This record gives sequence, C-alpha cells and structure tokens, in this order.
Amino acid sequence: KQWYQRRVRGQTEKYIAFFTGYLQPMQLTATMNEVELSKVLEATISSDIVAIQSAQRYLENAAASNVELLLGALSNRLADGKESQNARKAAAIQLKNHLSSKDEAVLAQYHQRWMSFDNNNRAAIKQNILQTLGTESSHPSNAAQCVAAIAQVELPLNQWPDSALIHC
Repeated sequence: KQWYQRRVRGQTEKYIAFFTGYLQPMQLTATMNEVELSKVLEATISSDIVAIQSAQRYLENAAASNVELLLGALSNRLADGKESQNARKAAAIQLKNHLSSKDEAVLAQYHQRWMSFDNNNRAAIKQNILQTLGTESSHPSNAAQCVAAIAQVELPLNQWPDSALIHC
C-alpha cells in the first residue's frame, strides 16, 4: 500500500492511499485486515474532510459487499480493549448507524436485515457489544446505544434472553 503525507496544523499526518481513492474499493473478507479497518475508523472522526469522505466510502463499499461481516468486524474493534478509544468510538457509531435510523422505512429494513443474519453472528456481535459496556472512556456510552438499537429489534420478538442482559 502506498502512503502519502500532508501537513496539518504543523503536524505531518500519514494516510493509507485508499483514503485518496487510489486503491480499489475494499472487498470485505472473513480475514479482513484489522489494522486497515482501525485506520479507516479513525479517519471517520478525523478533522480532514477528504479523509472522512474516503473512509465513509470505504465503509459503504464494505457494507454493500457483506454488511453482516462488516458489523462483526466493527463489533470486534469495539470490544478490543487494546484498540484506540477513537477507533472504538467510531466502530460503535458505525454499528449503531447500521442498526438504527430515524426514518421508519429504513429502520424497518434494518430490523429485517438484522434478523436475517446468522444466529451465531448476531450472538457474537451482541456479546462483543455487551462486554464493551463500562470500558469506554466517552460518555454517553456508544456501546449502550448499540445495545438499545439491537434491543429495539430483538426484545419485542423475544430473541434476546433476559439472562444476556442480567450479566452485563
């Protein structure tokens, strides 16, 4: 991968070339590069508008490729205590945004999509989010917003056992 540098407020920042659009859109695979995803997530909350837009396109392409796998990868980044707080926060925001919407029609589609995911994948994502509660330095908790988004889908359908919530 190519790197480029630019000066921002007296500091040199490095970006992977995909932020400039030189690489092909990501094809999400089960062995997604965690370092690459972390850098993309950090770019989503950057002060550089070009980096933000490129990171958003990258994540949109990943979602179009395999949203279930993307949400699993995002939940892994969120649950990883060694990950930077910025990347964890961005992962939670992206997760929430793929689970919830203010638009009722879009929300219904998201609910249907979530329930179509493999049960094991849904359980793993929920477990990652639950284990994140209480480990974030930001308030309000971004993981709690993800819990709320999933609960909005699953609790009315009795899909989230009470015991899962008791242990968090």
